[in-house]
Amino acid sequence: MNPTFAAVAETWHDFYLAAGTASATLVGLLFVALSLNLDVVTADDGMGIRVLAEQAFADFVFVLLIALFVLVPNQDAISLTIQLATVGAFGTFRVARRWSLFRRPDDAFITRRYLIRRLGLPGLASVGLILVALWFPTQPLSAFFWLLGIVLLFLMSAADSCWDLLVEVGRFRRRTSG
Repeated sequence: MNPTFAAVAETWHDFYLAAGTASATLVGLLFVALSLNLDVVTADDGMGIRVLAEQAFADFVFVLLIALFVLVPNQDAISLTIQLATVGAFGTFRVARRWSLFRRPDDAFITRRYLIRRLGLPGLASVGLILVALWFPTQPLSAFFWLLGIVLLFLMSAADSCWDLLVEVGRFRRRTSG
């Protein structure tokens, strides 16, 4: 193992411990919130709500995976590169697959601006994760700083999705109660 990589990784330990803990906690809270509103999430016209929930869940899980991979003890740069690039590739595939779902013309829930928010942030984070992963073997210090930006993009996307989810569940409840 490269001693420089190990030393740099150790300095980021607390940050990734906090990021992973926060993401795991927020995934749990998301499950509780969705369980309390299961009728809304599973309703026939609740597709947009389900997509928001899936987006928030995926973004939190990606942050959790990144944190777990960074926190693996005695990890070398090549292993971390492979792990992070795999998560980035999966995220990129997920965004590409979502593109077809979001492009349905009958969904009034989706606007161009909304589409950029929903797919742009996680797409940028996923592609960025692949690129940053490739820097770890040669430039671990720079890579860790860029990885911070990737984690923040995923968290911003998740928080944005959760906020929209909250608002849409409230709208759905108002529509169906009256």
